[in-house]
Amino acid sequence: MPFCNFYFVSIFFILFFTFMTFVAYIKYNGNINKILWIENSQTLKLKEFHVSKNQEKRINQLQLFCLSKPKIDFLKFIRSRENKGHFYVSHEKKLLYCSVPKIASTNWKRVVLLLEGKVKSLTENAKDTIHTIPQTRLFSLISKGEVNHVLKNYLKFFITRHPFERLVSAYRNKFADNNTYFERLFGVPILRMHRANLTNTEYESGKGVTFNEFVHWLIERNVFDAHWAPVYSLCSPCIIPFNFIGKMETLVEDSEEILSLIGAKNIHFPANLTDGYKISSKKLMYDLFSTISGDTIQKLYKMYEADFVAFNYKIPEKLFYN
Repeated sequence: MPFCNFYFVSIFFILFFTFMTFVAYIKYNGNINKILWIENSQTLKLKEFHVSKNQEKRINQLQLFCLSKPKIDFLKFIRSRENKGHFYVSHEKKLLYCSVPKIASTNWKRVVLLLEGKVKSLTENAKDTIHTIPQTRLFSLISKGEVNHVLKNYLKFFITRHPFERLVSAYRNKFADNNTYFERLFGVPILRMHRANLTNTEYESGKGVTFNEFVHWLIERNVFDAHWAPVYSLCSPCIIPFNFIGKMETLVEDSEEILSLIGAKNIHFPANLTDGYKISSKKLMYDLFSTISGDTIQKLYKMYEADFVAFNYKIPEKLFYN
């Protein structure tokens, strides 16, 4: 009799485990276009977009990552001051874009402006003026009801990039290229932290910050600007129900897929409008990371761990052997 009880109990647990495994498989490997994204007590039944298999894998990876994150009050989040500045919306094409600096953000702003009829062509404005043109911002301007409508019915996307490659891109653009604003805002405290023998004039110029000095300041002081803050912190992808994740590594094809999904097939992403650097960001990453230690690289990884895990990036082993 005890043996029979043990037998039936064993069968029950085997069946229960099999059922739970099947549920998990359906939840994470089913058609991503039919997933219901739950934000606390609010369930958003998202409009279906027939995205590529590549997109299904990226969204699945993100959702697995988000399971470990605490729930956040959704409506409180979207009204918070710090989350108003990165979201752009085209009501004309039902598109929501989270803009991330140093990941083709200027060119995608050009596209959004063109979709909204605020510019006549993608080449109409110089790079410096693109960021000053008034745009429709989602969370700071529209009502609660409109927010829900956008989240349910619009294509919502952002673009990622290898965290270390983006970091060196930000350093080159804001420090190596002698950006006076960033030199005075961040270069001055970095120099004061690392160098004890400069004149007041040299300190106040903020010029000449090395990559090594920049990353050690970043690690010790934990100061983030939007140009090097993690994508995860800027776009909050575990709160906003994004249904498309682009990558810098596949920027053109991802951008063309987005434009096709929203019915803007006559517009093509302006891949030819680049910064024109002769040295690629990838090569620069290897060059600059050769100036810092393996221990420093590991500390940087911890600072950007969410981006590495959520968007499936790895640290190239070559970085540790330069």
